[in-house]
Amino acid sequence: MGRRTTIRDILKAALVPAMIAAAGLSAPAANAAPILDQSQTNDDFVHFLDPTTTLGQTFTVGIAGVLERIDVQLRKTFPGQGPAPDYDIEMTLQSLSGGLPSGTVLASATVDGNTLPAAGLAVTPMTMFDISGAGINVSIGDMFAIVLTAQGTGSEPGDWNIFVSSGSGPDLYTGGNKLQYGSSGWFATSNSSDWTFQTFVSEGEVVAASEPASMAVVAVGLAGLLLVRRRKPIH
Repeated sequence: MGRRTTIRDILKAALVPAMIAAAGLSAPAANAAPILDQSQTNDDFVHFLDPTTTLGQTFTVGIAGVLERIDVQLRKTFPGQGPAPDYDIEMTLQSLSGGLPSGTVLASATVDGNTLPAAGLAVTPMTMFDISGAGINVSIGDMFAIVLTAQGTGSEPGDWNIFVSSGSGPDLYTGGNKLQYGSSGWFATSNSSDWTFQTFVSEGEVVAASEPASMAVVAVGLAGLLLVRRRKPIH
């Protein structure tokens, strides 16, 4: 004769799937290949970035999902334009206040300035800032700011170039503006000049566990423990 099924066995069989389901409520959607959303690829001009300069670019989301990464076209300067970079480049994603970066950091990523492409290349590749771990849900029409700063402790400031559209013609990216931080705060450097950048979104969203579902699992667990304790024989 097989072993008799006990209440403990039944509770284990019910609680394990329930716990797994609850964990799934807080998990991100299945990983899918990120989709190109915003893109401004005209690069007929450059702007300097150094440890004394903070630059920004606003953009508008066009695809709902999870913001996975932001690519910016960066390079080292020509040797005659400044010393070799010895700083990290930090990118922060910020919310907006009045159309300008609010200072509230939603996500961040850092790259080593020494790893940026050298000047003089026929085509300068984009530098990727991966923020997939931040779980930033975005909706169509949401606006954010990309902010770049140079950070480090090198003895010499290093200069880099951010590729931008020159702004001499029509506005090629109407979803945002190129910005700079000065003594009086943020200001738009041009109404028709923008960084050379791209954003990537994966469809779906990161869903936080709902409190009622979490509490239900906890309640089932406590009830099960009490039942098992009641039926435990006293020696």
